[in-house]
Amino acid sequence: MFKYIFYTDEGYTISPNDDILESFQILGFENGKTLQGGISNLLENNHWIEKSKFDIEKIKYKTILSSKDIENLRTLINYLWDDEKKHFEESEKPKDHIFHILKQLKLITN
Repeated sequence: MFKYIFYTDEGYTISPNDDILESFQILGFENGKTLQGGISNLLENNHWIEKSKFDIEKIKYKTILSSKDIENLRTLINYLWDDEKKHFEESEKPKDHIFHILKQLKLITN
């Protein structure tokens, strides 16, 4: 099961001093076994989205990682780290080595 945040760039926001601002609108958070399942749940649980004439085709999303997902990534990175670092260095630090990805993931999971 995945958790998603759904949003759109349709519409606008009114600021506290009554300025009209173009911005993203959060439509909701939903779970789903697939993205399509998440969208179906979003529309089923929030009838106002279609009633408000938001374009369903323009809905954007991001998958939200749970704390368990992040911990699993951390475990995987730590497991691979020493061997891949050694292989990376022994192979003269190629630009397309998986170690670059491990470094990026390590930064975002710490």
